[in-house]
Amino acid sequence: MTENGTVCGTPERTASEIVICDSTVSMDAHQELFRLATERYVLCSDSLMACMNDVNGIHTIHLSLLWGSVLKVALWKEDVTISDAIYLLLASGMNDGDVAPFRNGNVDDIFPALYYGKNFDVLRKLCNTARKTAEKRLSGRGPRINCHLVAEDSCRIVASSL
Repeated sequence: MTENGTVCGTPERTASEIVICDSTVSMDAHQELFRLATERYVLCSDSLMACMNDVNGIHTIHLSLLWGSVLKVALWKEDVTISDAIYLLLASGMNDGDVAPFRNGNVDDIFPALYYGKNFDVLRKLCNTARKTAEKRLSGRGPRINCHLVAEDSCRIVASSL
């Protein structure tokens, strides 16, 4: 049970728009910018894919997520390896030379390099990949997906599929 009384995967919503968040940081960042009512937020600490699969009758789902969760949704996988992350970066327009420093690193080390290196175009493309993947996986129910990437240290949305 979350602070707002919602159990992951069973959002008790009558609204046509909800926000699925992976942390309180991502929830706060989205709420600060979009000012939606608190009851529209679903804090999902478990599987994001399961949370999205359990939502029915919603017109728009906003995903407000930290780095690792954006990658999980983009790949529709619970565990993301460095190879998976490299694949997404290459698909987002980076070349082999750009990704070479990350090949022997940790998935979590990539975001600061992209963010502080001002590679916002790549971050936006990753948000769009996550959006497209989620919409494809939920195609039978037809919700529109918006994906927002939150920087944990600044508590701000730094890239979006909008």
